[in-house]
Amino acid sequence: MMSDIEQLLRDRDIRPTPIRTGILTLLKQSRRAYTNVDLERAFDHSLDRVSLYRSLLTLTEANLIRKHIDASGICSYFFAPTDGSAPTASLTAAGISADYPHFKCSHCETVVPLPKLPEEYLALVRQYQLDNLRLLAEGTCDDCRKHLD
Repeated sequence: MMSDIEQLLRDRDIRPTPIRTGILTLLKQSRRAYTNVDLERAFDHSLDRVSLYRSLLTLTEANLIRKHIDASGICSYFFAPTDGSAPTASLTAAGISADYPHFKCSHCETVVPLPKLPEEYLALVRQYQLDNLRLLAEGTCDDCRKHLD
């Protein structure tokens, strides 16, 4: 029987290789974002870096995972499949890399989606020729704040 991860890949005409299914399974089961280094560690450095990079690129292009670049330039990835009907889909179709807004806890690295951007906002953004649009709020989540108090 095919797993839900394998089905997600097949639905997008992507071959479910062990690396791709492993990455998606890990990201889906965890609420946190993973950097390339985190993913290498999670798989006990058994992944070839080129294969990891290609898999991340394939999964990102298929809208199965999302990529965020933080203020220090570090890329992190998290499970956030979309079907192309996201409010930013028209921005992406116009060649603009646009993500849903998300919140990332700077302590536990949990990544949670924030409410969708209002259409009024997106309509204004579409008036400009953007090269990129990334929306990531960073701070302390409720769980970490409770443990810090």
